[in-house]
Order: sequence, then structure tokens, then C-alpha cells
Amino acid sequence: CLIGALHKNAPIQGPVFIDSPSGRLDEKHKNNLINIITELSDQVVLLLYHNELDEQLIRKNLGTSLLNEYILEQEDAFKVHLNER
Repeated sequence: CLIGALHKNAPIQGPVFIDSPSGRLDEKHKNNLINIITELSDQVVLLLYHNELDEQLIRKNLGTSLLNEYILEQEDAFKVHLNER
């Protein structure tokens, strides 16, 4: 709710970036987050850890709104590869 409220009242509009959105959420609240994600903004970027959220449920709920998925793969301390899923 806080992220959505801040975004809607910001003086300029843009995409919402959320890093590890469900860090301390229980299953019920994780599912609620997935259900309202499209209401936050026209563009939302989620940075998730592996298995943080139910990926199949996200894909189902977002449908054609999901434009791309990427995986970050760390090669070493200074190099990360961005791969399209």
C-alpha cells in the first residue's frame, strides 16, 4: 500500500521498481501482492529472489501484461549477466 500511495502522489510518474517485495510476508499476503501488482503503475519491475513468489501465479495473473522476464546470473564479484528467460 505504501509503495502504491507514494507512487500515485509523486510529482512525476514513471515505473515502479520493487526489490524483494515479499521478504517477510506470509503466503496470504504474498498472493495479495501478486493480485494487486498491476494496480500500482502502468509499469512495474519486480526484482525477485529464486522462489520468492509463485512464478506460475504471477504469469497467470499478469497474462499479456507480463512483457519480459530476465534472470541475473553472477559470474564473479564484478560481472553479472542479464539473460532473457
